Amino acid sequence: MNRILRVNLSSARISKEALSETDAKKYLGGRGLAVKILFGELKRGIDPLGSENKLVYATGPLGASGFPLNSRWLVAAKSPLTGIWGEATCGGSFAIQLKRAGYDALVVEGKSNSPVYINILDDDVQIKDAARMWGQTTLDNEIALAHDIGLKERKDDNPSVVNIGPAGENLAQPEN
Repeated sequence: MNRILRVNLSSARISKEALSETDAKKYLGGRGLAVKILFGELKRGIDPLGSENKLVYATGPLGASGFPLNSRWLVAAKSPLTGIWGEATCGGSFAIQLKRAGYDALVVEGKSNSPVYINILDDDVQIKDAARMWGQTTLDNEIALAHDIGLKERKDDNPSVVNIGPAGENLAQPEN
């Protein structure tokens, strides 16, 4: 797709930037792209739970290509557990939907003053209020989001929802 979507929650700024073919080849895949972004942009010594950290959601080059078993995506950031790299890989339809919207990665920066969610529908990207969803389970959030964006009547749509739920809201961390 050769594009990166950036959402700054502090300023509510949404921007789209080109991903050069050179960087796409040099930093292959979601992990490679996340490494390039995080190690190139994070300042040494930042608080992993602070507003200077970034969440990078990235897909591999074959996502949404129809190639079997290639709907994986990765989210990475500076880890509050280790103080260095932290990542999780997931399946489902998010990688496909992000690619179909035209992006190889989503970079979430800053910190909102209130709960929000990011709605991506092709080139239309919006930051929306999510205060009423705070404290709900992840399944309840998925249902509320589908209703919020009008999918109750549109059964042919297949939205993807990535949400933190109560554990993320409470900054839950594994015990050492």
